[in-house]
Amino acid sequence: GPEVGHREESAARAPTRGARLLVVDDDREFAELLGDLLEAMGYAVDIATNGTDALALFRADPPAAILLDLRMPGMDGAEVFDAIRRIDATIPIIIVTGTADEGLARTMLHRGAFDYVQKPIDVEHLEVVAAAATMTPWPAAAGAEAERGMGGAQTLTRLPYALVGLVRHLTGRMH
Repeated sequence: GPEVGHREESAARAPTRGARLLVVDDDREFAELLGDLLEAMGYAVDIATNGTDALALFRADPPAAILLDLRMPGMDGAEVFDAIRRIDATIPIIIVTGTADEGLARTMLHRGAFDYVQKPIDVEHLEVVAAAATMTPWPAAAGAEAERGMGGAQTLTRLPYALVGLVRHLTGRMH
């Protein structure tokens, strides 16, 4: 009866509580700010300020999702992305980017990134993307599908794209 409905409702919300995220950004101050925002949303957060540390943390204890800055000295974000993909083909990777790198961020979507968030961070957008990334299984093929025009990523703005995953997840929970 009502009890079952109540349990399902709390199950739908549960996955974001305590899910662990890895933030990778060479700007430690920004990484900590992003970490604070995510912790306030209920996530546990690890921070790496370079690609080498990011890969070490990832291997030691894989997070639910990764927020990855593209522009870093040494091993840049695209290289970190490729290295992580070789280990795990499906983990959601959210690109963190400055406005000037929007083209590069879109390229990363085609290569299978989950989504991207821009600096300065829009907190509501971050919240939706993080929730979608930690709750929805996201096929690595999503980027390839979008490339072929099946995913419709070209016509959708980023926010509805993330919401589609969230809504799919929630409706999946209800049935």
